[in-house]
Amino acid sequence: MVKAIATLIAPIDCFKKQNGRVKFTLITLLLIAAIIFFARASSLLLAAFQLTYRHWVISVYFFLLLLMVTACSCGLIACLQMYKKRFALLIRTVGTIALLAAVGFGGFWGSVFLLFYTANIKEQIVERNGTKMLAEVSAFLDVNVYYYDYKNWFVRSGKYRIDEWYGNGGYNPLKNELRREPITVTYYDENGNYIGERRNR
Repeated sequence: MVKAIATLIAPIDCFKKQNGRVKFTLITLLLIAAIIFFARASSLLLAAFQLTYRHWVISVYFFLLLLMVTACSCGLIACLQMYKKRFALLIRTVGTIALLAAVGFGGFWGSVFLLFYTANIKEQIVERNGTKMLAEVSAFLDVNVYYYDYKNWFVRSGKYRIDEWYGNGGYNPLKNELRREPITVTYYDENGNYIGERRNR
């Protein structure tokens, strides 16, 4: 009975003796919650005006979230190292292994996703028919260029107005010196409704 109570009290001892580590972990947890809440709330607000964040802003958001989650996990691992009692040692060992595995697995796949998301889509400000627009080039497998109404450096319209399909290739047609014509060009209105299509081949 005494040993069981000691095991339950061990985390309290950790909090008392390692106040700095606990503060760091709590701060990172609060930052994670704040980042997620702000991103979600602001996205809903922008969606109400048919707007959304630009690609680079979303990339920064995922990077900060990955960084904060990693830091929080490291803080938890540091707190677990204060479990010194016999029965609490099992908690420390299992918890540390689980957190290290989570950090390794999540960090690896999170980095892969972030690199893929960042490298796959390229943004470029262009002018179409006298209108300033934001072009997003998606070059994974098929090459598509989506044109959005330009707003500012942080947000763009939520619906694309033009969709150009270039077929296979994995390249950026907007930066290619031998600018190829798209195979199909599809047009939409400001609400995302289909207007028409033009085929070049």
